[in-house]
Amino acid sequence: MRLLLALDPSEDPTALVDAAITWSRRLGATLDVAFADTVPFGLSVADDPVLYAEFEAQWARVQQKHADTASAAFQRVPDAHRGTLHHLGGPPDDALVERSAGYDALLLATHGRHGLRRLWEGSVSERVVRHAKCPVVTLQLDDPSGPGAGRVMLAVDLEQDTEPATLESAATWARALGTRVDIAFVDPFQNAHILVGPTPPESWLKHLETRRMEELEALVARLPDDVRGELLYRAGNAGAAVSPLTELAESRDVALLVVCTHGRSGLAHLVLGSVAERVVRSATTPVLVLRR
Repeated sequence: MRLLLALDPSEDPTALVDAAITWSRRLGATLDVAFADTVPFGLSVADDPVLYAEFEAQWARVQQKHADTASAAFQRVPDAHRGTLHHLGGPPDDALVERSAGYDALLLATHGRHGLRRLWEGSVSERVVRHAKCPVVTLQLDDPSGPGAGRVMLAVDLEQDTEPATLESAATWARALGTRVDIAFVDPFQNAHILVGPTPPESWLKHLETRRMEELEALVARLPDDVRGELLYRAGNAGAAVSPLTELAESRDVALLVVCTHGRSGLAHLVLGSVAERVVRSATTPVLVLRR
């Protein structure tokens, strides 16, 4: 396996690198590290030669500090797992998306729920998750961790077909982690308070639950025997700020929570939103994001 760790050298990367090392050891993977420099302010000083010279000098010092931080972090990776250190040019999101091609996963830190940094739209992490050319494993920057002690938990949406490739990816990660795949579904229709208008009849809800359980059991049966786990059915509001999926994952200390995203952008993404992105925002467990 080949893993790529995205590093922000402007912040202390120690905990993140140590978590990435845990992942590489658990998966028997080679770990590459990538970081990018971005000019922190505009070049409006360019008309003044003195100010521009000072700007260049300060920026050179910042770049050197970033390079030194990234190099020190990279050297923490044990020889058996250390790959290549990549110094990327251009905007970090675009550069990481391009560099992600050919890897089994990109390890990416997110700021999650805390303070103003919980703002997700427009962030580098959000754009990379949406457009990366390989699966993305998101880790909480404030408390990154390796795989949990439990199983791989694959979150499914019965309104969308679960592609064979998604099941294959979940199975591959479960084998690599030495565990099984549980399939989880959060049914929003079983929480009447989220519905607009009269509460549906109990008989209708029961019929819907029975039909969904049959679909889910058929989905579990499609998993290979050696990694087939349990069916986890929960009632709850899948669109909540803190998704029931993340609460379920935390309660089971899952090795990895797997979600799918469409990679939408623009108006379609604004209107439709993304359960996957809400999960990434609120999860404290590692999340593997697969693109449909």
